[in-house]
Amino acid sequence: MPVFFIRESSGVGKAVFRKTDDAEDLFCAAVSLSAYDDPQVCDAFAALVNAVSACFRRNQVAEAVDPTAWVDELPCSKCDSPLAADVLHRRLRA
Repeated sequence: MPVFFIRESSGVGKAVFRKTDDAEDLFCAAVSLSAYDDPQVCDAFAALVNAVSACFRRNQVAEAVDPTAWVDELPCSKCDSPLAADVLHRRLRA
């Protein structure tokens, strides 16, 4: 889940987040390349990009994990037995 810095011909540098090599870019932030030479601007931009990419990372992980998705694959999920229903109910509560 890397962050890439892209220098555009318009004089703007933008940071994009890409969760995989073939995923689309998610915009993080942009900065004027003329101001980017200032160490304070560079540090502030890096902090902003770090915060935004951390948010994207948390959201990517949260979206990828579905705690109930695997329950449908259990054999007891297709059974009509009251015992199977009880097992599924207990499993979903855990």
